[in-house]
Amino acid sequence: FGVRFRYLQHASWHGINIAGFVFPWFIWIMGFSIPLATHSLLSKPNASRWSIFYRITIRSIKMFLIGIVYGSRYGVKLDELRIFGVLQRIACCYFLVATLELILYHKIDLDSTKKNLRYYFYDLIWSWAHMVVIGLVVFVWFMLTYFVQIEGCPKGYMGPGGLEHHGMFYNCTGGVAGYFDILILGKYVL
Repeated sequence: FGVRFRYLQHASWHGINIAGFVFPWFIWIMGFSIPLATHSLLSKPNASRWSIFYRITIRSIKMFLIGIVYGSRYGVKLDELRIFGVLQRIACCYFLVATLELILYHKIDLDSTKKNLRYYFYDLIWSWAHMVVIGLVVFVWFMLTYFVQIEGCPKGYMGPGGLEHHGMFYNCTGGVAGYFDILILGKYVL
């Protein structure tokens, strides 16, 4: 496919093309469909949470491994392999969110003939534990990203390192998230 379409390529750091929407849209669709799939799987007779968790784990491992194989298709050396590419990050998100949904899922008995306040807000009542956990995750991410100081990086920096601000933050690719990736997985993770 030697033809390249400019609008399908990623934009330079300060800009956006349609390619920049693919990952967030895919994550949103995946997150939207997980509760529907969990409800469908748990409503089947003889369905156990352990069997569903097994399926979640196998699917996550497959996505992660496909991402590694796809990322090494050009003969990358093992010590230069990018562990957390896009598909690997999607696999981790899927595993965490699907497991959280499986743990927190419960049925609500809703009598459709009684149209009281509970009837109109049952989805919010049903998902209060989900919202608390996700709120805590977002809070921890926010605190780490914007208030932890990394040497050579300004607080809250999430940029591409040397590609921005005339190389002023050359060794600061990804800010705190990049720092933790390198700390856990080594220097070739980015």
